[in-house]
Amino acid sequence: MSAISTNGNVKEGGIYYLISRTLGPNFGGPIGINFSLASSIASAMYIVGFAETISDVSGFDEYMGWENPAWSVRLFGASALILLHGISLMGMKYESKTQFFFMFILVGSMVNFIIGSFMNKQKEEIILGLGAYSLKTFYDNLLPQFCNGVTFGQTFAIFFPAATGILAGANISGDLKDPQKSIPKGTFFAILISTFTYIIIVLIIGAITHRIFPIDRVDYICNLSIDQYEALGNKDVFGLTYYIQIMQKASAVPFITVFGICAATLSSALASLVAAPKVFEVVCRDELFPGIVFFSDKDGRKYSQLKLFILNFLISVACVAIGNLNVIAGLISNFFLMAYTLINYACFDASNSKMPGWRPSFRFYNRWTSLLGAALCLSMMFILQWYTALATILLIMIFYYYVSFRKPDVNWGSSSQANVYKNALQYSIQLNNIESHIKTYRPQFLIFCKEKNLVDSTHLFLIKGITGTRSLLVYAHVIIEPDELNMQQSKCLLKNKRDTVHKDLSDHLVKGFKNIIIEESFKRGAQHILQLSGLGNLQPNVAVLKMRSNWTEKDILVTHEYCLLIRYALFNNYGLGIMDIKNPNSLRLYEDIDSEIYDKADKMSEESSQINSSCDQNEVISKESETSSFKSNPHSDVEQPNKKSSSIKMKCELNGNKNDKDGDENLNEIKRISTVSNVSKGSTDTKDSKISRNSKNSNSTRGNKDEIAIDMTKKKFGKPNNRIIKKIVSNWQQFYKTKGKKGTIDIWWLFDDGGLTLLISYILANRRKFISSKLRIFFVTNKIQTYFADKMKMIQLLEKFRIKYYRLHFVHLCKLPGEDKMREFKDMLDPFYINSNNKNEIKNYSKSIYTYKSQYILFLETTNRLLRLSEMVTEICSNSSLCIITLPIFKENMPSTLYISWLSLICKSAPNVFLLRGNQDSVLTFYS
Repeated sequence: MSAISTNGNVKEGGIYYLISRTLGPNFGGPIGINFSLASSIASAMYIVGFAETISDVSGFDEYMGWENPAWSVRLFGASALILLHGISLMGMKYESKTQFFFMFILVGSMVNFIIGSFMNKQKEEIILGLGAYSLKTFYDNLLPQFCNGVTFGQTFAIFFPAATGILAGANISGDLKDPQKSIPKGTFFAILISTFTYIIIVLIIGAITHRIFPIDRVDYICNLSIDQYEALGNKDVFGLTYYIQIMQKASAVPFITVFGICAATLSSALASLVAAPKVFEVVCRDELFPGIVFFSDKDGRKYSQLKLFILNFLISVACVAIGNLNVIAGLISNFFLMAYTLINYACFDASNSKMPGWRPSFRFYNRWTSLLGAALCLSMMFILQWYTALATILLIMIFYYYVSFRKPDVNWGSSSQANVYKNALQYSIQLNNIESHIKTYRPQFLIFCKEKNLVDSTHLFLIKGITGTRSLLVYAHVIIEPDELNMQQSKCLLKNKRDTVHKDLSDHLVKGFKNIIIEESFKRGAQHILQLSGLGNLQPNVAVLKMRSNWTEKDILVTHEYCLLIRYALFNNYGLGIMDIKNPNSLRLYEDIDSEIYDKADKMSEESSQINSSCDQNEVISKESETSSFKSNPHSDVEQPNKKSSSIKMKCELNGNKNDKDGDENLNEIKRISTVSNVSKGSTDTKDSKISRNSKNSNSTRGNKDEIAIDMTKKKFGKPNNRIIKKIVSNWQQFYKTKGKKGTIDIWWLFDDGGLTLLISYILANRRKFISSKLRIFFVTNKIQTYFADKMKMIQLLEKFRIKYYRLHFVHLCKLPGEDKMREFKDMLDPFYINSNNKNEIKNYSKSIYTYKSQYILFLETTNRLLRLSEMVTEICSNSSLCIITLPIFKENMPSTLYISWLSLICKSAPNVFLLRGNQDSVLTFYS
């Protein structure tokens, strides 16, 4: 305690202030409540000791005719409580004068006892076990010998409260002139003087008093008559163990000893009555527990003190009403021992944290002796009463976890914070020495957002749903400012932005880090962030951008920098994601569309391979039949086909339910179905007629589902943080499952990127918010002749990767896109298309930005494939919750306007698109 109290200024609050500012509010709050309650109960214990003494001496029970002596104890105790509370309310001046008066009486009674120990004993005193100083008597009493049902724990519990006064000086720390000097000196002097006094009195009693004095020995020494024996109460044994008022009989003047007992009990009771409200007042003022703020000094210090003293009085009176000193002593001993445990542990924890702020001026301490002291105090709690110790620890744990859950807005620079830094640093160093492995790979995101649109950044919250607390998330923001800003202006601007973003991220429950810099352009700032983000192996490996919308209406140079940033991120070994969530309020988890449409798509692809038709004449997805069924009513209910047609239709699925088949069984089923494909050739014509349209009912049901989604989301955000605003509820609405709804996540894996597209899709589908969503995977194949072989290889690959999905589809992109899609593409690219042979005119345009005719022709095949992809995504995924597509690569000789046009059309093909590409490093493995 001396070390803690000399490590900076000590304010009012006593032991609570010392522990809370050292260990933090999690420990400080519980110990503040615990110690305040213990002090109130301790005052009752001292009052009961005073009342028992007065009752025994005065014979008030016999006078009143009360058979139960507890009633006189309650009467005298309540009267003493009223008197002491009146003195404490008068102020510290009168309280200190009263303490000096009690101390004068106490010292006089001890001198009276010492003098009486040397006097000759009368016959009545010898009968009780008293005698002259004797070495034999001293040796007989030297070793412990428990009897009459008394144990060491009970003895310690009775004696221990006599040592709790050593905290009296610390508890009035707010009233001390120099607490850093007064608390250590006063505490040490109190311990030395009280210990010396107790030892002297114990040695004197052990030298002049028999522990057990049987009646036969009394009769032998005193030659008792029958009347004298009856006057002693017909007892068979006497001595120190059986007569608790032995000190009074051994004193020179017995009634002075009674005054000393009263002075000692009242002095300790007064100190506890003063300490309890002072400590509890500071606990209330810190607002760690909302329910007790009523007792703080917000209504004025005098008024709050009156409320605190009334509360303390009620607790003390309730304990005095017990009327049994032994019960109360056993109750508070564990409370004080818990306080001493945490004081010792606080010193150890502060020393062990190695924080530079731990510089106590008191040097005579050691962290290991502090830890040993904490262990001894904790052990003694169980030695006294194990059930009371468990109850005390349980109470402390309840308050501890409550404060941890509530997270009060305080920052006291505690050792807990220092330990968090120390542990994080040690683990970061260990992590830096660990070689990365494909099995321990985690996608760690670096997401670029605009600070002013943070609340509307749906893509930020979607990435947060992927990472949770399992992966790193770094929020990046570039402040674009000219060079004219001086260093002071830049410093203030950067600090304000960081504080604002930190508050927003905290309010919106985003668990990640921020990286904000000031630069002249977004490109340069983003490049710096990509190079410098992270610490050792704890660094982002996937960069995420928001799709640049309406780029044709914005500065073309900024668009060019945007495309260069994509190339730069991939060049720096980052995976890259581009998100386009166009209308968050319209993104809902619809009921899954019947699988018959996709069965028909697979079947038509199979038929095309059987007749070996060209790519221009055959297609995996039947545009005429499927698109009409999508567009006519995307929520229609589809009837189940008859058993005959369902038994022969082509299936390529690996369900994630209990009906899943093993990999070999799936392959056998595919081979079996392929042998009867010619028989089922005519079955597709009958399926279209079985699609029932029920759009009216579907639309009405959809409205109810939207209300459920909003309500579920409000419940989700309302509990942890009341500052979540309605826009976030709107942004998150589409990502929460509602009862009876199952969304779909479509994955278009176009190129081998190391497996990042599949891995993130799998992680997203297994998050709690998407747990009901179905995973549909689309693969591209260019050779119809190897259709079945590619399909079986892919099924085997996904099984080895342990990726659960709902359906697997193979598509062909070799058919030319439709005229409408080509017209849309040309209208978008036309302002930036150079179709001229004039060399002077060509010099005025950058070849890396604008699209030349030669470049257009060079990438025409890629253009057709991506436009066809856009058409197919529109036809199939218009009602998907999220569509994840492999991001096309931005090559060196490719103009940025052509590339951004591709991305724009792909993103327009579905309500919510996530373009994603790995850095070619493998992130999936089928090895255990």
